[in-house]
Amino acid sequence: MGHDDLKAPRRAATVYISVIMPCLNEAESVADCVKEARSTLNRHGWSGEVVVVDNLSSDASALVASAAGARVVRVEQRGYGSAIRGGANAARGEILVIGDADGSYDFGEIAPMVDAIDRGADLVVGSRFKGRIIPGAMPWLNRWVGNPLLTSLGRLLFRVPITDFHCGLRAVQAHKFSRLGLITTGMEFATEMIVRARRAGLRIEEVPVTLRPDGRGHPSHLRPWRDGWRHLRFMALLAPTWTLILPGLVMLLCGILLGSLVLLGPIQINATTLGVHTLICSGAASIVGLQTLHLGIVMRFGAGHRPQPDSIIDRLIRGATRLDTCGVAGCMVVLVGLLLIGLVLVRWAGQDFGSLPMEETLPFVVVGASLLCMGVQLIFTGLCSDMFRERLRVGEEPPASREFTVEQGEECPGSS
Repeated sequence: MGHDDLKAPRRAATVYISVIMPCLNEAESVADCVKEARSTLNRHGWSGEVVVVDNLSSDASALVASAAGARVVRVEQRGYGSAIRGGANAARGEILVIGDADGSYDFGEIAPMVDAIDRGADLVVGSRFKGRIIPGAMPWLNRWVGNPLLTSLGRLLFRVPITDFHCGLRAVQAHKFSRLGLITTGMEFATEMIVRARRAGLRIEEVPVTLRPDGRGHPSHLRPWRDGWRHLRFMALLAPTWTLILPGLVMLLCGILLGSLVLLGPIQINATTLGVHTLICSGAASIVGLQTLHLGIVMRFGAGHRPQPDSIIDRLIRGATRLDTCGVAGCMVVLVGLLLIGLVLVRWAGQDFGSLPMEETLPFVVVGASLLCMGVQLIFTGLCSDMFRERLRVGEEPPASREFTVEQGEECPGSS
């Protein structure tokens, strides 16, 4: 999916705005949310609909929402992300406004979001931190630790100037939402939408919103530790430069540097001597570092990570990881490794394959074996990278970026 695909003209629609509310056992609050959203649509003269996505509620949420004037659809795959994707598939509007059905968001505040879309924004995200958080609306741990840390990490990894990655009130152009290829099913969907939009080159804006204490009569569906981990895991999977390439490069360079210093002679630090054992550890660090670097490169070209044209790292990767470049470099490294091991074999043969002095020969064997492993890895890195280039060049989507088929929600009995 290229950026040009996301610039397609708006689809023909008779509905301007679809307000989508994921709902799981929200019978106490969903009617007020529906009425508030419909009142806002009427007040601004917008043709619109309210789509309540019943995610297998065990209470009367669907009936209550339908009675309040919502169109109710049912999505049987559990999860916040599944509900939103199912609701988006069923929605008829040009603009999708997404907000929780628990009463925590004020649907009277969606006008600035719609205005931003009309001015050219593709995705508008609410910010509770720029707006107002009413006392009791957000747990202390979420407000001062979880949300700020995860948002700061998202800003760093993906260069998105958003102050609230996890706000549940947002608006997006429908035809661009459908082309983002969103796949997550849980709360991490909020992060995925922002990251995918950023990588697709969409224009993302932010508006202040108010967070109110929810109106549900049961504990929140949010599980801070579990859902925080899911957000963190998802960001790590989508940021191979930070989680694989840079750590692998640091390990590789440190291993080579320390190993080179030890190879020139034992290093004496006070009463500590760094010798052949340190050399073995350096060789292992170099091998693991190169392997991690290799995996990061493969992840960056595969798994849906299309290179950004303005990225210096991607330009370096493209030039340094082709099979012809890595193949030549890998063969040279292998030859040096074979030469070092060959010197030991020659000396061994000269002594009729008897015992050899460990301190004199072991460093050559360690370095030679490490170079052999690293040379072979370089060759395979070039081979894997070129495989992914060919797949992207002919237009095939790597496995993780393929469109996830969401089961269409069925109309609930009595829905309008």
